[in-house]
Amino acid sequence: MQTDKRRRLLKHLTSDWGGEPLDDDGTVRILNRDGTRPVIIWCFNVQNEFPTMAAGLGPDQPLIGVRSLHLVESLGPGRFHQNLDTADEYTRIIESCPDLDLSDCVVGGNCQGAYVSFRIAENLLAKGAMVRVISMEAQPFLPLPCPVGFVFGAYSELFNPFLRGEAPEAKWRDMFEAAMVEIVPAKHGEFFTPENHPDLCAAISRLVAKVPETRVDLPPVEISLELCGQPDVLAAGGRVSMPVRVSASGGDPALLGPLNLRYAWLSVENGVFVGPDSQSVPSTLGDSEPMVASFDVPLDAGEWDLHFYLSREDGGPVSWHINRAPKVSAVVVREGDMVATN
Repeated sequence: MQTDKRRRLLKHLTSDWGGEPLDDDGTVRILNRDGTRPVIIWCFNVQNEFPTMAAGLGPDQPLIGVRSLHLVESLGPGRFHQNLDTADEYTRIIESCPDLDLSDCVVGGNCQGAYVSFRIAENLLAKGAMVRVISMEAQPFLPLPCPVGFVFGAYSELFNPFLRGEAPEAKWRDMFEAAMVEIVPAKHGEFFTPENHPDLCAAISRLVAKVPETRVDLPPVEISLELCGQPDVLAAGGRVSMPVRVSASGGDPALLGPLNLRYAWLSVENGVFVGPDSQSVPSTLGDSEPMVASFDVPLDAGEWDLHFYLSREDGGPVSWHINRAPKVSAVVVREGDMVATN
């Protein structure tokens, strides 16, 4: 839930933004409203970025602008859930506008704003919208069952994984329906300058226009996950094994192809910890015996929720929404405290 302080700060910081406000506080605004293209919802960090992108994309491109929590909340583990709360409020406002067609839309953000936009996309996907995500100088922590386009700076060593010698493609294939990349000749923080914003807007336009080579619509198979037992207290930094039953109904699960069980831990105090590994799901779903899955436990002590999702090999998650993903709750304690509790 948005706090009063956060709402007041966002209202103040967006008071001089252009465009038509969609809420009483003016924290959600739209430019090029009469454009005919699918709407783009974008989370910006500062005021000048919104009109710059709207002008660069052209008058036929409706653009909804919202603001990140840059200079509103301090960076730290707690920012993850603050972003979720802020995005949920933005989603509520946007969905309350009956004349906005959100059935086919693009959701994006730059840097800190991207982490707000991921949740907005997640919310719209859960309502059945056809969503494409564009992430500038940021990578999602959690899966998104849709195509994701990335924009990185050619001279942005801290944020461009390719400049760091990383190869994120395999991870992206597990996390997203498809992944595309555009490289803009800019440093971090310089994408909206007069010399760079034409390249940025051209890259965004290309990503919006691309039709990713993804699999056909998923077959109508309902997959359910059930944890068959769990410890209440776990040792920080350890590994735990739990029985998980994976079952299918409504169709042949073989049509989905090979499936992997993946996981992520979420904590209000500590943020997010994404499991580094996955486990193959047996092809004989629904057998009486559950599979035994092993999970790394976060290093930070506190209250954590363990969320599961199924991912198709090279095809992304079957489905995902934080509020709907199967989860278990546990208290993670340090080894010395673990002994004290026994």
